[in-house]
Amino acid sequence: MTRTLTNEMGDALTSNVFRPVLIGFLDILGDPISMWTGTGTLYPVGTPDSVLNGKAFYPDQSFVDMSEIKEDRGIGGPLTIVLKANDIDADALRQIVKDRRRWRGRKAYVWMGILNETLNTVIEYPIRIKTGVMTSVAVSRMSSGVSIEIVVDEDLQNAKSAGFRWLDHINIYPNDTFSSYVIPLSNKPEGLERFSTKVAITTDMDSRRDRF
Repeated sequence: MTRTLTNEMGDALTSNVFRPVLIGFLDILGDPISMWTGTGTLYPVGTPDSVLNGKAFYPDQSFVDMSEIKEDRGIGGPLTIVLKANDIDADALRQIVKDRRRWRGRKAYVWMGILNETLNTVIEYPIRIKTGVMTSVAVSRMSSGVSIEIVVDEDLQNAKSAGFRWLDHINIYPNDTFSSYVIPLSNKPEGLERFSTKVAITTDMDSRRDRF
């Protein structure tokens, strides 16, 4: 991934002390998450990144961990973001996780910023370090509490030679409408599956046993 750094960012990265922050945006349908690891609310404007501009990023105390970012030919591998779920409404959490239509295949972005010396703002401008789509959301329950693991994977529609994945298929091959049927079917909320019908069959042998 090619990134253009401003002189200010370049100087900050080569200084003896710099304070990095992470900025994230998860485009969950109806409930997008805009967070960053700094303090106060961050309002980026006038940056070269149109996705970053105009959003309010809130200090997210629930941010726990993030896996290493790996890049391959400008696309990259999966990234796992871990958030604490203790303070999230249980019913809303279950609805988001089970209804895969609200997050699967939707965009996710991560930027890195560097705080200035007074720690009150980010040096111009944050750089995007991950662009992808959400492919997995899972809830983990441990003794320390509940966490959400969100996997952000490659955005294959931007790849030169895309592998086969249903959630990207309709974007890469828009004239093939079969995936428009398969994707809603696979993404439907859990619990809406058709119940299996079990019919009790009584054999002649069973009937004889009942008589004795």
